[in-house]
Amino acid sequence: MPRLRHDRFVIDELRSSGAELSSFRQVGRPRPIELTNRSLLVYAKRSFRASPRRLARGLRRLVAARPRPDLQETRGWLIATGQLEQAVHDAGHESASRASAATIAAADLFLASRASTGLAEFTARLVRALYRAELASEDRELDVRVPEGFAWYALYPDGYAQAAEAWSHRHGADGSGVSVIGLRSIGTTLAAVVAQALRNRGLAVTERFSLRTTGAPFSRCAELPRGFAPAPRNIIVDEGPGLSGTSMVAVARALRTAGAHADAIHFFAGHCYGPGPAADEATRSWWRGPRVWATGLGDTVVGGSTLPDLLSALAEACAGERAAGPARPLGTDGWCSLAGLTRLPRAVAPGLETPKKVVRLKSGRSVVLKFAGTALTGPALAPEARLRQRAFSGTAIPPCGGGHGWTATPWVEGVRLTVDDARGPFLTGCLGPWIAAAATEVLDVEEVRDAVGRIAAALDAWAMSRGDAARASAIERMAERLTMRAGLESQPGYGDGRLAPHEWIRTPGGAFRKADARGHDCDHTWVGRQPIVWDLAGADIEWELDRDRAEALCACVRRLTGFSCGEATRAFYKAGYCVFRAAAARHCAATGGDARMREHLIGASRWYERKLEAALASLTAEPARP
Repeated sequence: MPRLRHDRFVIDELRSSGAELSSFRQVGRPRPIELTNRSLLVYAKRSFRASPRRLARGLRRLVAARPRPDLQETRGWLIATGQLEQAVHDAGHESASRASAATIAAADLFLASRASTGLAEFTARLVRALYRAELASEDRELDVRVPEGFAWYALYPDGYAQAAEAWSHRHGADGSGVSVIGLRSIGTTLAAVVAQALRNRGLAVTERFSLRTTGAPFSRCAELPRGFAPAPRNIIVDEGPGLSGTSMVAVARALRTAGAHADAIHFFAGHCYGPGPAADEATRSWWRGPRVWATGLGDTVVGGSTLPDLLSALAEACAGERAAGPARPLGTDGWCSLAGLTRLPRAVAPGLETPKKVVRLKSGRSVVLKFAGTALTGPALAPEARLRQRAFSGTAIPPCGGGHGWTATPWVEGVRLTVDDARGPFLTGCLGPWIAAAATEVLDVEEVRDAVGRIAAALDAWAMSRGDAARASAIERMAERLTMRAGLESQPGYGDGRLAPHEWIRTPGGAFRKADARGHDCDHTWVGRQPIVWDLAGADIEWELDRDRAEALCACVRRLTGFSCGEATRAFYKAGYCVFRAAAARHCAATGGDARMREHLIGASRWYERKLEAALASLTAEPARP
């Protein structure tokens, strides 16, 4: 099928896994990239395009306006400067050294903020470093990657500072030099924090730099800079390990080849659980023993409190009453219990969820906190701002506060809906109006083409994995028709993506409320921005609508938005929705959970695959008007 350009990110292999910067958090413009991977995929690597000079200038002005910032602000600036450094390093710019100096200055300010000392001095240093980076940078746009851990998985540089301090207690006495190597993208920020935390403890950090590994996702290679000689002790910093754990191991092997002793190589990682099921025994051996240093989320100290205690305090502040204890993880089983569900809904894929915590209040009520991210994420509206905007409709549950990258919402008691509720007035009285109200700004021609291309590529991969060339050809023809038609009429973007019955609550007073209403077009998956038909297709599938009810829902949305589409277009998007949900369920079944959970997820995947077959069968029936 033809190569198609893709919005903001390139789809990659399956992988495991603050201050908000206000309007500055959303910068740049979409990044078009070719999709070349042909396996059935779930996750994406996101990026956006921005001028490093303008990025540095915007950051400098923001920092200069806050001479005594708080911890949330300094963390946000640190992450943003790390993204700036990543962009210029990946582009091979001569200004990379100035950008690296700015990240070091931001790390110093962040560490000073943790200790509540020297804020004015370190803020002034960061302003000067950003000014030098601004002068040295070009004004043309570069690719700025979204660091996954900061954006979606509640990874905190605070935890890496703690790990560095703990490491220094055990390894800092002999006075020998240390090199710190970060893996881009997120390693630019994390390595700066580790290096400066060690320097603050009196250690001699001789080198601090970042690099990218190359090669197949589960078989990475690394090349050290020319002229680099390993130090007596060497620290490799990243957010992993993921499914295979090979990225950090690739750097370790390069260090061994360069002459480092295996015992002199240490991993600063995002967790201590080791790599996932794609790791071979040789790789696993690197992840055993005392070389791995990590601080768990529950042990991460943020602003003088552990994160569970901090989130409990945030919940108390927004609810106006005392908590019964610290925040607890809200896993799948805990969520089902809280929601009064006896079985896991089909559309739940645990591995795709961002971290959630729940705080029980003294009154018995609960507050749920969901991680919303602390990284620059591109031009889309920030999730928490979008949630506040949608709450005005009276359907979405409004946020009641938050901080340090988390958004708090009150837990609303009630009964979760089922597919039977689509046979009543809910369909056109609530579901259709919600799809219309949640719609985002109109997608331009290129965005629609990119959206069609991502779906077509996933469907093509699915068909070819089954040796079905006829299906692949039909998918290609449909994608070409939709691509040719793109831009001939306005197409609002979808705004939700999770419309399954269990996402809706009927309160004791009879009102319908929508949970998890921030939108999912800027999460970690390949779905990205799509036309509103993506939500129409998702509602059709999840509510198991017959032809008449599906037409009634489309008519309702058409009346409210002016958007219309034919049966063939809806079939194409239903197939795209199903291939994504099926792949997500299979991925979650393969990467975690107990036997009961795996059985449920495999069953869900098969259900979506049957729906996918039906949608593709209707696409194969020619001729069809899009």
